[in-house]
Amino acid sequence: MCRRDAALHDQGGCVVTVCMRQILLAAATVLLGTGIATAACKMQQELVMPITMAGNQPLVTVNLDGMQAHMLLDTGSFFSFVSPEAARRAGLNVGRAPEGLMVEGVGGQLRPDEATVRKFTIGSQTLHRVDLLVYGDRFSANGVDGIVGQNILRLGDIEIDLANGVAKLFKDSGCEHANLAYWAGSTQVGVLDILPTDLSRPQIVAQAQINGSNIQVMFDSGAGGSSLVLHSAEKLGITPQSPGVIPGGLVRGAGSAARDSWIAPFKSFKLDSEETLNTHLRIEDIKRLPKDVDMLLGADFFLSHHLFIAYSQRRLFFTYNGGPVFDLHVRGATSSTPSSAPSSASATDLDRRAQASEARGDLPAAIADFGGAIAAEPANARYHLDRGEALARSGQIRQGLADVNDALRLQPDLTDALMFRAAIRIRNGNLDGARADFATAETSAPGRYELPLEEAGAYTGTGRYPLALEVLNRWIAAHPYDERRYDALSERCLVRGMLGTQLDAALSDCNTARFNASTNSQVLYNRGIVQLRRKEYAKAISDFTDVIKLQPRLARAIYARGLARNAKGDKAGGDADLQAAIAMQPQVARLFRDVDLGP
Repeated sequence: MCRRDAALHDQGGCVVTVCMRQILLAAATVLLGTGIATAACKMQQELVMPITMAGNQPLVTVNLDGMQAHMLLDTGSFFSFVSPEAARRAGLNVGRAPEGLMVEGVGGQLRPDEATVRKFTIGSQTLHRVDLLVYGDRFSANGVDGIVGQNILRLGDIEIDLANGVAKLFKDSGCEHANLAYWAGSTQVGVLDILPTDLSRPQIVAQAQINGSNIQVMFDSGAGGSSLVLHSAEKLGITPQSPGVIPGGLVRGAGSAARDSWIAPFKSFKLDSEETLNTHLRIEDIKRLPKDVDMLLGADFFLSHHLFIAYSQRRLFFTYNGGPVFDLHVRGATSSTPSSAPSSASATDLDRRAQASEARGDLPAAIADFGGAIAAEPANARYHLDRGEALARSGQIRQGLADVNDALRLQPDLTDALMFRAAIRIRNGNLDGARADFATAETSAPGRYELPLEEAGAYTGTGRYPLALEVLNRWIAAHPYDERRYDALSERCLVRGMLGTQLDAALSDCNTARFNASTNSQVLYNRGIVQLRRKEYAKAISDFTDVIKLQPRLARAIYARGLARNAKGDKAGGDADLQAAIAMQPQVARLFRDVDLGP
């Protein structure tokens, strides 16, 4: 039998309404002989899941009916998902999900499909007849095939240690009052009471404090970075216009939409007895979260902590690993360097730990461990690429490029290495080399539909608008139903605006993206550029003003509004905008001068 249940929440603030058919799996309990016991408390390890960090994403390698797949470990998702492309490659029989099942979140609303995997192998365990939802073109980016959600992660209490690349499931008995942070030794252990969880609300929610005020936090390993909800920040007296707040870029969840984010200073963030002083937090305009949740604690928090989530006790235990608690893409915090790996560590172990170090910003430790992996397996092209990327991030571009070249000598069709080298080449002015790398990369991975969009973005970012338009036209025509279509339309709107060509079509692109995705600062800015080209100065000023309300320090929007104001006859207002923008970003005028949009 099947009943319609209440709304369930998925990762990144998604809401899922679902027919509760086979919501829990019957796990085959295979005891591995690894037990932890303290007095009456007995814990039996049932499943070990090796985890590799891909940027800020914790990935578990699984097999779906014999096909290897990389799935995001996501404590914030009520169910497990697979992307349409991965389902196709695995040969899964995909059908429509039950009527009324919808996924809605930061990215908008969509109806998923569903499929059943006959053999779902994770770690050393094989689960049989596992139901997966099928959706999410975005999941296929960067080799991610889907997510492992709570229908699997709740099969026992779970230990998550991203810094060392592992998660473990346990069954326990007699542990109601025990400290389950068995690894802690003399390290201080934080203990949180978590709200009751069940099928209708499986998320892990506890209490924290910001600037001394109580908030509710949700532990969401599928969110790449931790985020405070905008309306909760406003209750604390922080808005995008507050002193010290800077743009944080666009964020996305399920579906097509994107929302603005900001980075703001706070006096303190406290979780049990652990307090971070004079920190910064990312703020996001997240619309869909469980009731009263104020903040997501994402993969950055998981990387800096070792956690044990005891559903059986309704408690969460954690210890601090070291390094910055929050990844804000601002590498000002001091990070600790992990102790050197034991001599018995394998190349795989070293690479996995290095990925974790890189994800939390500890580049020296990452580079050292990647070097150890290369020394252990010098013919592994992926290890050379990993170290090359870390070296480039640390500012050692030449050394990083040498490692990437080594990777490509070992494996000429290594897609990520080709894309990485293309990005470096285009910044260095080697357009022919970059285009060759992009072409080889896209041929090597025809199922990775995001690669042409990355190529177009590289051309747009370096002012090569005709090339960007060529790629975008081709991709949009070939992918009429991909949820990334609206991003592509928004970018094509900008490219056409910068070129001053096909302006009616450009305006249509932006309006379509805005209507179907969201009214974020990027879509509004792109449309403002088109309105400026069309000499619709009042409309351009309106769009740029809306952008500035969302992102008060976005220099290019202030400069563009200055151009529109001057053209409309408001010289005083226009000159004030131009001067303010140049004070923020001295090179901003060149962006417009190069396309004959400004003086």
